[in-house]
Amino acid sequence: MSSSRTSVILNTVFDFIFLVIGFFFFIWIFPQPLSILFPILWFPFVIFSITWLFVSIISGKYLNNVEKNLFQWLSGIIVCGLVMFLLAGLLVLLFKNERSINLMFLTTAGITVTIESVWALINVSYNRNLRENGKKALFRPVNYPDIIDPNKEQPEQIKPGTEPFSESLDLPMEPFSSFLNTSESMIGILGERYLRKEQKLYAFLKEHIPLNTISPERSQVVNTRTLYNIQNYPQNTSQLFINLHRINDIRRINQFFIQVNDNLVPGGYFVGCALTKESRKELFLNKYPKPVNWFLYLSDFVFRRIVPKTPLLKELYFSITKGENRILSCTEILGRLFFCGFDKVITTQIDGYFYFVFRKVRRYREDTNPSYGLLIRMNRIGYQGRIIPIFKLRTMHPYSEYIQDYVFQQNALDETGKFKSDFRITTWGRIFRKLWIDELPQLVNLLRGQIKLVGVRALTRQYFSLYPPWLQELRIKTKPGLIPPYYVDNPRSFDEICASEKKYLERYLEKPWKTDWVYFWKALYNILFKRARSR
Repeated sequence: MSSSRTSVILNTVFDFIFLVIGFFFFIWIFPQPLSILFPILWFPFVIFSITWLFVSIISGKYLNNVEKNLFQWLSGIIVCGLVMFLLAGLLVLLFKNERSINLMFLTTAGITVTIESVWALINVSYNRNLRENGKKALFRPVNYPDIIDPNKEQPEQIKPGTEPFSESLDLPMEPFSSFLNTSESMIGILGERYLRKEQKLYAFLKEHIPLNTISPERSQVVNTRTLYNIQNYPQNTSQLFINLHRINDIRRINQFFIQVNDNLVPGGYFVGCALTKESRKELFLNKYPKPVNWFLYLSDFVFRRIVPKTPLLKELYFSITKGENRILSCTEILGRLFFCGFDKVITTQIDGYFYFVFRKVRRYREDTNPSYGLLIRMNRIGYQGRIIPIFKLRTMHPYSEYIQDYVFQQNALDETGKFKSDFRITTWGRIFRKLWIDELPQLVNLLRGQIKLVGVRALTRQYFSLYPPWLQELRIKTKPGLIPPYYVDNPRSFDEICASEKKYLERYLEKPWKTDWVYFWKALYNILFKRARSR
């Protein structure tokens, strides 16, 4: 049995022992006798323990413990504990009206986290002393296998001393010119060497990239997640950059993409791959039996999708995982690439992986605060053409705002003036929009005086540019509003939207208070009784 697997088993056993200690401590302090409590509590405790151990394994709580300091180890324990408290709410629903069971969940979790924290302190101190004395640590680092393809052949590890800054799973990072005969063509190099075992990918690239026009000495084929490994190349020299390592494992994805942008010449090709949220869900549901598969998938989604976007937990999450195995949606990947100065050539799915081919069309954007979390701030055109920040709850995937032009080119507008089949909207985002939940943070803009209660919507630059110039000038003469005239006239096309806004704006400029009063009550009536909703 390998040392990694042994460490996983040992850590799981210790975790279970801590849970048992917490369980019996609760029974000891509870006023009812053991003969009454144990028959009631043993089954909920088993379910709770299995849940705890699954969350611990999925989160990688014991990943590379020898390399962690005390803060990193404790942060992993705390994050797992918080996730378990969230999931414990679901377990409480299974055992309603059972006060002893609900208290058992809370007490066992609290005691286990406390014991694990003491255990972490002992391990950190003990391992440090052993390393200082030149001995092996108490527990060796654990590298959990990747769930997407545990049988996949890994590249040969680099010998110590040859690549001091490279990671052991990365290929040597050298330009083609240092180890390839420049008389060879890129077609032969990729097909016979670097993509010899990836014939589907090779055929895809040969079809969509003019490889015969690309110079081998001005190309890079790498398998890395480390930014340092691509920073030593001359800027604006590469015609082609291929990274065979999935971007889910890159800690700072935008910085990595920006560095690729710097390395490429204008028009240069960037090829990469990822495991998308949709493919990851399919893998979970197909790999495990029901209903365990849904439980594991939801636990994984909470830890690797929701926690990284939560302000108080974000830093703890990345200190534990180093950004590895993150869940990324297809929309977010596209948005990040557009944000970093690329434009889409083509994308495809190959053996469960999402592959993309993009071209460098400009330098990266200098926006230092792209939207990412649940509460977002979007730049909109306000009164007198000033840019104002509009607050909303997220209804789209992260970085969706950077592919607005792309979505318009692909789908154009529907009869209501919205994008047709807008894939950027999430499932819960559609619910938020129908119930107006996403608009609630705009009350902050209302209190600040940046918008008024009734008025035309504040638009992005892209949307604003679609309006005729005369209506653009008319729009910026008033503040935008929270309740638009859309809910009064119910327009069915973009031209009707323009006509509706023109009618409202002309009336408002003539009689502002009376117009807003009438429009408010008409809109409220349509929303409550005619079920007018945002889309």
